Amino acid sequence: MPSPFRGEFRRNLMSYNYPFRQRAHRERHLAAPFLEERNEYLNHLLQRGTSVPRVQSISRTLLSVIHFLRLDTDSAVTVHAIDDATKQWKESIEKSAKRKVSSVSFDDFRRAAINWMQYRNLLIETPKPSTPYGDLLPNYIFHIKVTRGMTAGSVKNYYHRVLWFLRWAEARREVFADITLQDVEQYIAEDCVPKVKLRTVVSCCGALRTFFRYAEREGLTANRIATGIIVPSVPRYDPNPRGPRWREVRMMISAASGEKSTDLRARAILLLLSVYGLRSSEVTRLSVDDIDWFDESILIRRAKHGGSQRFPLQYEVGDAILRYLRQGRPACECRSLFVTVHTPFRAIPVGALLTMVRRRAAALGIKSPQPGPRGLRHSCATQLLHKGHSLAEISDFLGHRNPMTVSVYAKSSSVALRKVAAFSLGGLR
Repeated sequence: MPSPFRGEFRRNLMSYNYPFRQRAHRERHLAAPFLEERNEYLNHLLQRGTSVPRVQSISRTLLSVIHFLRLDTDSAVTVHAIDDATKQWKESIEKSAKRKVSSVSFDDFRRAAINWMQYRNLLIETPKPSTPYGDLLPNYIFHIKVTRGMTAGSVKNYYHRVLWFLRWAEARREVFADITLQDVEQYIAEDCVPKVKLRTVVSCCGALRTFFRYAEREGLTANRIATGIIVPSVPRYDPNPRGPRWREVRMMISAASGEKSTDLRARAILLLLSVYGLRSSEVTRLSVDDIDWFDESILIRRAKHGGSQRFPLQYEVGDAILRYLRQGRPACECRSLFVTVHTPFRAIPVGALLTMVRRRAAALGIKSPQPGPRGLRHSCATQLLHKGHSLAEISDFLGHRNPMTVSVYAKSSSVALRKVAAFSLGGLR
């Protein structure tokens, strides 16, 4: 149900009577340039579902945007000009108020300026820099998307690994066909090994080897570089646990027992990550329609191979989700199971899951090599292994893409899945 204050705010906005408590603030808004344009934009934000306090904050920021961009006519501005104005605003605040401007405030000012100018069609977009060697990289990315069925995250990683190399190579070789294996080895030795971890070097070598295989098949190079790229070997299995211990996982879940909407949402997410070992993207993809309350099951759409699996809904998980839906989830049209706390309501982004898990682990003093959602996935696999489940069952349960695992999954029964999904959280209250 919309807030009555929202309706009052909108009526005051339309009548140019800003409902600010301080008279000086209201007079500043009425006296500043582009009053009608600002009112139109602020009404647009309200119609999108932006909260009233947020609209008030943006309306104050727009006054500074007008001042530091020196706007007096409906002239277009560039992103570079907005960046300069943002820096001037930051320096002015720090000089007059003698306080540091946070990165959040800095980004808010820049974002408010860009969004307002975009809304008015007065923003001159900065053209994206062209990729090295023409359309070679875009064509390669299209190829791996179609033929290999990679996830968006994997495609992004491959894109950046190859892009960094091509930028390095373009400064040394004008023609792509002139690149040699020695160039690749020099790049790995000088720009990869000293700067990144071993696993990142392995990822870079794998991406370059796949890229040069594509280039050789397309006849873009005849130097047979792909076979010469040696991928360093790393231990496939780390004997040390990469995620938090199971008692630490229980601590995190127990700590999220408050009545706030953020706690209710966090508890449900932590349980899904630790009990089912879901990936972050699999949690954000969940819809309210994926839970069958009559059958007590949940549908998981796998991120890696694009398939889906339906699992029995573990009791604690179902109870946490139900409490979130009844007491914590905002009433909105978005069908995603987990939505943002503030308007406009939308599916919670993957980055928010990473931040939430890391902050809650840090607040409890929990330290692990992977403190985010991936660490909870490791903890889930370790706990299942300690409970005596086979590697085939665990691989199936976690939705691995390995062909051997898929063949095992084809033979798995719902009874086996129920056995894996029914383990106890071990004293969780």
